[in-house]
Parts: sequence; structure tokens; C-alpha cells
Amino acid sequence: MERLVRFFVQRHLLVHTITLVVLAIGYHTITTTPRETFPDVTMNQLIVQAILPGASAQDVETKLTIPIEEAVDKLDGVKRHQTIITDQVSMTIVELLDDIDKKGLDEVEQDLKTELDAIRAFPLEMENDPQILRFSARKFPVVEVALSGPSGLVTEAARDLETRLERLDEVSSVTSIGLQDSELRVLVDPVRARELGITMLDIVRAIEARNVSSTGGNLETREARRQVVLWSRYNDPLEVGDTILRFSTDGGAVRIRDVARLELGREDTGLIAHTNGKPGISLIVRKQANADVIDSVDTVREAVAQTALPPGVTATLINDESYWTRNRLQLIVNNGLVGTILVAGALLLFLTPQVAVWVLFGIPIVFLSVLAVFPALGFSVNVVTLTGLVVVLGMVVDDAVVVAERIVAKRQKGLESEEAAVQGAVEMSRPVSASAVTTVLAFAPLLAIGGMSGKMTWSMPFVVMLALIASILESFLILPAHMTIGASSTPPPKRAFVIAMEEWYRRNLKRALRHRPMVISAFVGAFCVIMLGLLPYMKVVLYPNDDAEAIFVKVNTPLGTSIEETEAIA
Repeated sequence: MERLVRFFVQRHLLVHTITLVVLAIGYHTITTTPRETFPDVTMNQLIVQAILPGASAQDVETKLTIPIEEAVDKLDGVKRHQTIITDQVSMTIVELLDDIDKKGLDEVEQDLKTELDAIRAFPLEMENDPQILRFSARKFPVVEVALSGPSGLVTEAARDLETRLERLDEVSSVTSIGLQDSELRVLVDPVRARELGITMLDIVRAIEARNVSSTGGNLETREARRQVVLWSRYNDPLEVGDTILRFSTDGGAVRIRDVARLELGREDTGLIAHTNGKPGISLIVRKQANADVIDSVDTVREAVAQTALPPGVTATLINDESYWTRNRLQLIVNNGLVGTILVAGALLLFLTPQVAVWVLFGIPIVFLSVLAVFPALGFSVNVVTLTGLVVVLGMVVDDAVVVAERIVAKRQKGLESEEAAVQGAVEMSRPVSASAVTTVLAFAPLLAIGGMSGKMTWSMPFVVMLALIASILESFLILPAHMTIGASSTPPPKRAFVIAMEEWYRRNLKRALRHRPMVISAFVGAFCVIMLGLLPYMKVVLYPNDDAEAIFVKVNTPLGTSIEETEAIA
């Protein structure tokens, strides 16, 4: 150990080069690594979604859900599955084994697709094949834009804003909640239709036959070449009323307007969104997989601010997932500043300004060296990894302070700066390394947590261990060399109050050693009082009961209640 420390102490240029390289790589990494709310983990769930237009929930269960669940039962590695059935939609959530990796998930997904393709019992009226969806932490919604105002104007604003947001580079998709498409309702008069012998099926077939477009190939002549195009689509919704159903015996035409009334409206999506008590539309924004969550939200906020909204329409950003990442980043900055001020004050009070500067300089070296290896480990800057840096902040300072204090003590005993740096670092190598190893062993069991919790949190103890290793390397290889830079020929003297404190401690230590049985008995008694007297009254809470960020109110109405009545109650 002594030869290694002396090697670096005698080569200032090498130490400076290593320091600058670490700082440069770390700074580049922190400016280019995506910041996210949660780490990107392999979710052990697949979702099979199937749609049968116009079908009731019972019909969906019989025709879609049962065949899909039978296919899921044939798969290996399935822990459980459940299905949510509504009118027209069947959604089967397949939960796989907890420790499945990405390769295993891909294999199960492929097997599931094969089983679904083999099903021949799906009804003919099913327009699309079942979709297999999977969760990704990087594609979760990052922010929601809530629009409120007059219904006509807010719909126009929502469509315009949705188009603008989808064009942003950071945005992968925008999902609208409460945005209703225009709809033409054909309200048939049953009495009039019966008199004319018109059925509902006649009306449906007439509209389908009239509203068509197709290409019939090319017509070539000697002089020209023409493309044959059939175009008979409605340009105006009200043209539906002119559609001919049949010709009567007297030569007149029976049109849809003769047996039905046309009404323009909006489709019933079964969802109504409110913002601040006013009806509106919500746009849920998902970012690109490799996009930065903070930059994505800032870009969305800027796009919303630059969009000219109609009079009376307001836009509010809610459910901002970048809040937690910003909070952790700000926490690290605040803790770093407070810790820097406290450590600097303590070091300036007990040691020298030179020691304070080099100890504080070690904090960014350690943190940036940890951040420099994030890309190689597949880590991102998220709530979990930032929590690890917050936890280890005080430990990083402790190692450097202990080593620096020993080097200063050696200088005060008359050793030259180089020899004092070597001996001080070597003497503290065992206790500091032992302290770091015990801390690493304390966090190591967290790496063995299985299931989804382990996947989400394992990067936190790993970051703590990386920072402790980097702290040891900095304290024994970089700090001693820095301590010799600009060192004066005369050792720094001890301050008077430090000498007084040492003398007071020496007297009390000798007194305690002379009365060892009494001192040990007092500490054992205090320990027993705390463990037996106070510990039973301490409650064990896995998660602290902090103030809630939001309150969710769920209202259940009787079966068959219309959505308008539910809206009025809510």
C-alpha cells in the first residue's frame, strides 16, 4: 500500500490528468444521460387486448375472453392472469414469474402470439387481431395537459394542441381523454319505415354502398392513358339524407330523409374529463424511450405556452412525473451545498484552508466518477440512483476528512509534506477501508431482493457501493498528492482551543479507563433501558405517513346510471 500511495504522491501530473479526465467524462455523462422518473426495468406483465365492435360484455366473454384465456393457460412461466371485460373490449393481464428477464419475456410473448394466431374460434365480425402489449417504464405518461372551456372551442383547441405535441421530437404518443369525434346520427322513424317497407339493414347497406372509393386500374388507348377511379364518398354529412334506398312503383325514389331524421353530434366515448370543476379534454403525453423526462416536460410546457388558445379555453399541466426527478436533483444540490458549508466550516475551524479545499474538491470527483460509469452499467439519472447518491454523500466526506486529518497530524509532528502524506494515508488505509467494507456489506443484501421491488431498487445500493469504492480510491490515491501541492515548509501549528480540547479529552479518557467496570455497567444499563423500556412503544412503519400529493375520490352509482347523471353527482 505504501508503494502505491508514494507512486501517486510523487507524480502530480498523473494525478492531475486522472482528475481532469474523471471530471470531463462525468460532466459529459450527466449532461447526456437521460433523466427519468424510474429506472427502465423489465415488467413481468403482458396485456392481450381484443375488440369486438358492438358486442355486449357477455358476448365478449364468450367469443373473445374464453379462447384467449385458454391460449394463455398453455404458456410456461405464467404466474396468474385476470381479464377485465367491458362492452366491446376484452383485456387480459398476464402476470409472469417475478424474476423473468427481457429474453424470457420476449420468448413468452412470441409463444403467446403463436397461440393466439392458432385460434380459429374468433367471430368474423372481429375487425382486428388481438393486440399484445407490454409495459415499459420509459414509455409511461410523463405529463397530462388538461384543457377546459366551451365544448366546441375546447375540442378545436385539443385537436390543434394534440397535433403540435405529436410533432415534438421528445414525444412518442399523445392520448386524448374526452375528445369526441363528430358523428352523424340517423334516427329512423319506425312507423314511416314500416309503411315504405324499409328495414334497418336496408339503410345500413345503402350508406355502405354509397360511401365508397376505389381504384380500378388503368385504361390505355392509343392517344392517352387514364386511371380508373371510383369516388362516391360523402363530402357533407347531410348528403346522407339524399341516399336512395329504393325506387317506388310510381317511379319516385325513396331516400333516407324520407324515413329518418339526421342529427349532427359527437360520439359517446363513455368518458368525460373535468378540470377545476369544468368539463374539458385531457391529453396524456408519453415520451420517447430515450428522451429526458425533464426536457420532455419542459418542451411540452413550452409548446402549450406558445399555442394560441381560443377565448375562454385554458390549459393546465397536471400529473407532472418530472417532479420527483427534479426534487431529487434539487435535494442533491441542496444537501451538497449544506454539507459543503458545514464541512468547510469544520475543516477551517480545526485544520487549515488548504485541507478544506482539497477535501471538498474530492466530493465532485467521487460523484462524477460514479456518474461516468452509468452508461456502461445501463443506468440513468432517476429517482432511485439519485437517492443512492444522497445516501452516500456524508460517507464520502468522512473518508477524506479522516485521511486529511492524519496527514496534517503527521506534518505537525515535523515530517515533510510528501512523507507526511504517505504515512498518513497508509496508517488510515486499514480503518477507512474496513469502515467502507462494513457499509458495503450492509447494503449488499439489498441486491438480493427479488421480484419487481428488487428490479426497481437494486441500482440504489449498487450506486452506494460504487461511490464508497470511488471514495476510497480518491482518499488514498488522489487526496494525498493534492495535500502536498503548495505545502509550506513549516508545519501548520495546532490552534489553542484544539490543544485545550485534546487535553480535556485525554483527562476524561484516563478517568474512564481507571473506572472501566463502572463505565461499562452504565452503558449496558442505558442500553437495557432503551431496549426494554422504550423500544416496545416504538411503532414499526415500513413507509412513513407523509402528506399526500393528491386525493382520489371514487363514486359508485347504481348499475344502469347514465354517464350524464354520474357527471352531475361527481
